[in-house]
Amino acid sequence: VDMGTAALGEGYIPIILGDMNMGPVVSKPNYDFVISQGYFDAVTQCVSEEQLPLMTWDPANPLNAVGPHKDCPPQWVDHFFVHDSSGLEGVETAIVLTEPSVELPAKKKATEKVTLSDHYGVSLTLRKVGS
Repeated sequence: VDMGTAALGEGYIPIILGDMNMGPVVSKPNYDFVISQGYFDAVTQCVSEEQLPLMTWDPANPLNAVGPHKDCPPQWVDHFFVHDSSGLEGVETAIVLTEPSVELPAKKKATEKVTLSDHYGVSLTLRKVGS
């Protein structure tokens, strides 16, 4: 957030995006802090009813099926925070990279595939407000 504030002071449009491991449900105070600093989550502007609930981390993902978080609920923890003064808005979003596509070395006869990451990707199209 501090780097975004500095960038704004230099005439740039600050956008904070990626794996935040927080959201409106999990680690809500962290999510609320970013919002309180003059940012909005642009994904929320354009998500459709069919896309709800948003989920970018899923314990059913093969990379999450073991380990300390395997029993956690699916969560929306990856975001596009855009500064309120940007003049930008989200117009289209999608959760992407959900299918196993990376081949792991075969342990026996079958080759196992996993997703690219333990989080799914988020695609977002932004446009200038009024365009």
